[in-house]
Amino acid sequence: MENATKALLISAGVIFAVAIFALVVYIYAQVSGYYQTKESNLTIEQMAEVNEQFAVYNREVSGFELVSLINKAIDFNQNRVYGNWNTEDGNENKTPEGLDPMSISFTATKLPNDKLFKNNQKYTYTGKNSGSRQQLETAIKEMQELESRINASDLATLVSHSKELEKYYKQGKLAEGIKEFTRKDYRDITYDQILKYESYLAFKRGTYDCQSMNKNSVNQITSLTYKQK
Repeated sequence: MENATKALLISAGVIFAVAIFALVVYIYAQVSGYYQTKESNLTIEQMAEVNEQFAVYNREVSGFELVSLINKAIDFNQNRVYGNWNTEDGNENKTPEGLDPMSISFTATKLPNDKLFKNNQKYTYTGKNSGSRQQLETAIKEMQELESRINASDLATLVSHSKELEKYYKQGKLAEGIKEFTRKDYRDITYDQILKYESYLAFKRGTYDCQSMNKNSVNQITSLTYKQK
């Protein structure tokens, strides 16, 4: 009888221990699930915030908007993707926030010359330290710097008289030609820059169709591709 009682107590203890263990496992699963759900929601919110600033460009855009989009992608890649590593070789795959870089591609078809971009050639900004990225950044920054030094209406005037200015340039009298058409003494602008700005102005005034918008495995928008109409 005594042995039977001990056996029952032992069985009850085992059952109780199993029940406690099962309860602990259940509670752990519930808590873990809660935090996993919370983490998942944060990821969704993060993706929504990231995508919102680029999804609005999934449409027909002007060249002015395309320049703004490229600048937005540059800012995003520098501040959200690579951080301070962005310009350091060998660190391009490090992403502090776990975000992929934003890529912008475009093809122009109606430019007056190939001084800045070539017609029917695809240009891509990727955020990587590549020649393509640097070529785009350099071209846009050069034109924006030119606009900061010379009145926009004067630049447009010079572009409209580019053929006449070519004659002055060949005679070594470019400054005189510039002054004739703008009534201003601009001496820090070259004929090559005038031709580049002619291409840049045509680029900005163009209209571009969004050909594709791609996302990665976590639904982040990672690229937009355009072609001039």
